[in-house]
Amino acid sequence: MKITLIIVILLALGAGGYALTKKDAVTVPIDETPTEDERVRGPEDKSISVGSPTEISGLTVTVNKVTDSRCPTGVQCIWAGEATASVTLVQGGDTSTIDMKLDAGTVALGGYNISLTAVLPYPKEGVSIDQSDYMLTFHVAPIIESGENI
Repeated sequence: MKITLIIVILLALGAGGYALTKKDAVTVPIDETPTEDERVRGPEDKSISVGSPTEISGLTVTVNKVTDSRCPTGVQCIWAGEATASVTLVQGGDTSTIDMKLDAGTVALGGYNISLTAVLPYPKEGVSIDQSDYMLTFHVAPIIESGENI
């Protein structure tokens, strides 16, 4: 009898605690849109297809071409290979066309750090990938100077 009573009490407390947690939980989205002075309040990730100019945090990013030498699934390779994208970045009057490698660090432009974080689809043995099939994910974050308030 004592064990049954203890189990009932624990279940009631657990359900009450869950109800309180769900009721008090608030999801606050991070505002990643530029402010009036064109500063971004937080980093932003965006996926882009080849040839489609896309704005990310005040930058216009266009993927011109993907070169993909990653080792296809189903193949044993000596070298893992790499994925590189020719990218045009435009901010205001500044335009830069650069090659960005997947997971190879960041590029600084106009107060932002930009990195290429994903290239999909991953190659498969015997399957060719058209340029229009690629989807690339970029991470853009404001450069914060030391001592600057966020």
